[in-house]
Amino acid sequence: MNLDLTIAELDLYYSEIETSETVQEISNKFKKNPNSPGILLLENKRLIGAISQKKFWQYMSRPYSIEIAAKRSIKYLLEFINIDSLILSGDTSVVRAVRATLQGLDKSLEEPIIVKISPEEYRLLDVHQLLVAQAQIHELANELLIQTNRELHEANHKLERLSQLDDITKLTHRRVFEEYFERQWQDSLEQKTPLALIIFEIDFFTEYDRAFGSIASDNCLRQVANAIENVLKQPKYLATRYKDHEFAIIMPKTSVMYAAFLAEEIREHITSLKIDNPESPIREYVTLSMGVVSLIPTSANSSETLITAASRATYEAKQAGGNCKVISVMGSSQERGLFALSIDPSKGEKPHFTQTE
Repeated sequence: MNLDLTIAELDLYYSEIETSETVQEISNKFKKNPNSPGILLLENKRLIGAISQKKFWQYMSRPYSIEIAAKRSIKYLLEFINIDSLILSGDTSVVRAVRATLQGLDKSLEEPIIVKISPEEYRLLDVHQLLVAQAQIHELANELLIQTNRELHEANHKLERLSQLDDITKLTHRRVFEEYFERQWQDSLEQKTPLALIIFEIDFFTEYDRAFGSIASDNCLRQVANAIENVLKQPKYLATRYKDHEFAIIMPKTSVMYAAFLAEEIREHITSLKIDNPESPIREYVTLSMGVVSLIPTSANSSETLITAASRATYEAKQAGGNCKVISVMGSSQERGLFALSIDPSKGEKPHFTQTE
């Protein structure tokens, strides 16, 4: 079944008779083929029309009709029965055939359609079969429409998703971050759950870009983005290319300790890649400076509080020499402003704490 189905592809009937034959012969043919919609009528082998089985038996049901007409020629019968038939080419589509049939609804709905296969070859099509085929095509069209709409929706969703992604890293860009962050802030405020934020940047990336060029720099950014996605498992965690070589991760319902754990995983992952950076004064490979913060939002603060704290923690990490993370613990008055500074132990430096205002 397809939308371009033609009437020649449907089940067609073939039964013909010369009008010189008797009416009894028509009766015999219909009795042998009770499912036949009608009979083609020929005169000297030339088609003159068709008579439907229904119309034939309706006429024969009249009093004395069989006795009167049975032995007479079919020409006699045609004086009383109209055989105005609809003739369509075999390559006519089912949809067009239905339209043509319904246009002559008063006379053609109960009559078989004559299908012209070739100039000298004809068949009969039951109108009810035609309507069934039309219904099936309509159902198929609806299914295809639903499928097309689904595919269109998926394509639009994909395009929308692509429009939200950074061209180089394929992480979400800043605008998506801001919208998502505000939603998560409100949810955390209402539910009284912690909201964590990690902001970090690639150490000495300007020097790296100057030494290796944009192609290598873009590849470096992609490797950092891949490292983030390899570590993050929660679907609600959103990673973003925050600025040029700065990244941010929003982590709903996440404590500062778990956020710090994931930040360290990302940092170690990047270190293990050993991306050459001979321009770095602290390490021969690409490293990260990371700021980690988490708090339970209250009416006394705003989303900017969290962003400011994470940015400041990242700055503290850079000031400490890079390749480390700073954890900002925010909560009660006794805890607020406490930073835990984690330095790379391979450099012989020890973690320490600093109190901020």
